[in-house]
Amino acid sequence: MTDLPVAFKGEVMLAGWGDSHNGGAKVTFWLSDDQDLGSFRRMTVKKGKVAGQRLMCVLVEIDEQEQPVVQTRAFSSEAHLMVTGPYYQAFCRATVKGAASWDPARCKRYAKWLIEVESLSELDSNPAKAKLFRDVIQRPLAEWSETHGERHDDGPGEDVAE
Repeated sequence: MTDLPVAFKGEVMLAGWGDSHNGGAKVTFWLSDDQDLGSFRRMTVKKGKVAGQRLMCVLVEIDEQEQPVVQTRAFSSEAHLMVTGPYYQAFCRATVKGAASWDPARCKRYAKWLIEVESLSELDSNPAKAKLFRDVIQRPLAEWSETHGERHDDGPGEDVAE
């Protein structure tokens, strides 16, 4: 692999993050030293004092002993993305009687009903419910997607009373 020219190398601390309809998603970091600003000041000078340069970043969280922290992603987050995504919605509309007009929120309620949970966060602490999710929702969606030419990676009948 070719060595990439490094625009900035140093330690930063997460200051905050946000997402808004007009500003988009953003992350703010504190630099460990004022001298670190030099890398970024040079970038804005090149473009008429306007920021906007694209940077590729690789960030590794470190603990108090300067060791990498293993990142884990909650299964419930992936499940939420799946059951509110367009492929699961199409799957529900195609396979569940009365689901033709269901929106993503209704599809999520149906998924929770199928696996008998009040909240998808239960998937993180209850292995039996996580397995049920895989067996009853994830696998059937994957099988249906393969036969219907749909992608199912936005993520992992009868009508039901709400």
